[in-house]
Amino acid sequence: MSLQRNYFEDAFGSDWAPDNDQDAVVKFCLNSIFVTKSFRIFSNFISNLEVNELTGDPGWALEKRIKSGENYDDWPEWAMYKAMVDLDEMYAEYPDVYYDSKTFFVFVRAILIAYQNRHTNNNSDIQELLDIINAKIHNCDDDG
Repeated sequence: MSLQRNYFEDAFGSDWAPDNDQDAVVKFCLNSIFVTKSFRIFSNFISNLEVNELTGDPGWALEKRIKSGENYDDWPEWAMYKAMVDLDEMYAEYPDVYYDSKTFFVFVRAILIAYQNRHTNNNSDIQELLDIINAKIHNCDDDG
């Protein structure tokens, strides 16, 4: 994937750093979604309890835990999201990383804001998704 239109620096303050950034994979996955403008698919992943995985090229995936579903024995008990890359497709020092909901949504919000700041002319879908993410972060604060 060409990173020519990436949102890494705007969203996360740095560029793709697979050698030393523990969060490089989630940043890569989210950047891939926004570079390809796959907002509706991502929104469905975030909102729909029936959709637990989102994949893309080259060999990345986001997965969410669905409480009444799959077996998550290999996941930490606290984890609700997982970002991963296929090491046969690309290198990352930390190819599988787990997140609690709030941490994951903070990454999502950062890239949403970066995208929104660059594309001020077409923000209705992005604003709707940002409102959903902000509500989810707020709910995490209420739960904690």
